[in-house]
Amino acid sequence: IKEEIKNLNIAGAEVLIYKNKEVAWHKALGYVNLKNQKPLKKNSIYYIQSMTKPIISVALMQLVEKGLVNLEDKAEKYIPELAKLRVNIDLSEGIEGPTVDRESDITIKQLLTHTAGFSHGLETTQFDQELFKLMYNDLFNPREYTKIEQRIDQLLKAPLIGQPGEQWKYSASPDLLALIIKRVSGKDVNSYLNEFIFEPLGMTETGYNVSASNK
Repeated sequence: IKEEIKNLNIAGAEVLIYKNKEVAWHKALGYVNLKNQKPLKKNSIYYIQSMTKPIISVALMQLVEKGLVNLEDKAEKYIPELAKLRVNIDLSEGIEGPTVDRESDITIKQLLTHTAGFSHGLETTQFDQELFKLMYNDLFNPREYTKIEQRIDQLLKAPLIGQPGEQWKYSASPDLLALIIKRVSGKDVNSYLNEFIFEPLGMTETGYNVSASNK
């Protein structure tokens, strides 16, 4: 890690090793960012990116435990907009490439396991490059959304990259799960996560946005 910091590959890193129910080693290395070289401190706040996916999955499974959602449910039961989706058969042609009908419906289980046929726009194909632009705009000028529905609207402008249940592909499926959580629970996702996950676990500094007190 020190070598990565020295070579400017990362600004800093916090490492915590937990063994036998005790903290064996905990250290903050490097800087908050390379621009001001402010030293990184223990228990800093980080952009956790795709670690939001397991959090959303836990929230969805809570609804399953309560009997409000079934893993074999058709996803379009909660998001009717999914019914229109077709399947791209030539990713080199982009999101406007040729498509065929879906052979089966998308299920909640497939959304959870990234086997529904969605992508994330992170591959090198023409399809993924166009999907990334559609959903996120640009790495250094990201598209901003005020509602989860807006993000889903963008995702559903593109077809699937494969038939539901026939492949594993790291994807934006948790975005769809977030919308299902909102529609089933009647709460916005932030409120649901705070009430049923973050607060019970003492994760007081976890959320979609950094609070003013933590900036």
